[in-house]
Amino acid sequence: MNTDIELRIIFDSNVFDLILDRNVAIDLIKRKATLFTTNVQWSELMNVPNEARRTALLNVYDSLKMTKLFLESGIWLDAMRWDDDQIWHDNLTEDFKTLVGNSKPGNNSMDAHIGEIAKKHNLILITRDESFGIRGNRLTLHTMTFDHFIQSISDN
Repeated sequence: MNTDIELRIIFDSNVFDLILDRNVAIDLIKRKATLFTTNVQWSELMNVPNEARRTALLNVYDSLKMTKLFLESGIWLDAMRWDDDQIWHDNLTEDFKTLVGNSKPGNNSMDAHIGEIAKKHNLILITRDESFGIRGNRLTLHTMTFDHFIQSISDN
């Protein structure tokens, strides 16, 4: 890996499961990439029904020490938890509208929010939803599978 290139990363919510289940070294991730998040990922983790699993995932989330970025489009979804710092948005951006419907059913709006922020801030979206990654790339969103990301940071 060329250390002159900064990896600016945002994780799809499903990636936290992979980090936990594969016992990926959080220090390695933090050393090799600048990490960002939104209220979407935190909300999805807070909604995990199994308390032990939710706690473990939130520990991974907190350990990564990510910089929070604010959402740009209509943020009031039923599954979204309140974020006191978030500015209220009723409108949907064109990027959000373009990204809705390009991920697995049930995750469309949440994934569109994450993708919208990734595109706006020129971040690489790491996901295990391969179809969302392929479609996102077609929509000029930079995506990478989790396995490719881990390989790229481990090659050094």
